[in-house]
Amino acid sequence: MKTGFIVLSLLLSNFPAALTQAPRQEFTDPLALLQAVAKTYAAGADTFHMESIAESTENTELHREWRKVYHTAIKSPGNLYRIETRSPFGSFIQVSDGTDEWVYLVETKMFVKHPLPQDWPQFFRIPVLGSNEISQAWNMRTWLDADAGQFKHAIMLPPETITVEEHTYPREPLKISSLLMPID
Repeated sequence: MKTGFIVLSLLLSNFPAALTQAPRQEFTDPLALLQAVAKTYAAGADTFHMESIAESTENTELHREWRKVYHTAIKSPGNLYRIETRSPFGSFIQVSDGTDEWVYLVETKMFVKHPLPQDWPQFFRIPVLGSNEISQAWNMRTWLDADAGQFKHAIMLPPETITVEEHTYPREPLKISSLLMPID
């Protein structure tokens, strides 16, 4: 018998700013908040900052596996973005200054710089172990919309305020989880 368990802690730090067009809603149900955030980001927000930590465990009679993956995706107006991942297969940073794009492989201390592609960001075309994590981090906002309905449990963590360059921003972090059913 195989069992799997996935816990995803997702920091939704830009949600209040993403809803500036509509009056701010007060959420008491964390799953309803998650679904509202998912719809907002999937609509193509011009700016966002999303971070996730995904942890999975698989146990069988002859195999045990534990894995943790960190994803960060930040988009600013124009062609500015930063994508970071850390996983058992390596750490990657992909960043644009609006003119050029850099891809940095942290463990090997190697990077590639090229002019910003028209359909940015570009992801690895050559299979590099762990490189798919970069595209997964960037696609987190659309994935969130597609998968928000699968989450079974969510907890609203205490609201907090962060300060970035002398500006303060409210943040409503959530911890969400989904328990996968046993596979026979």
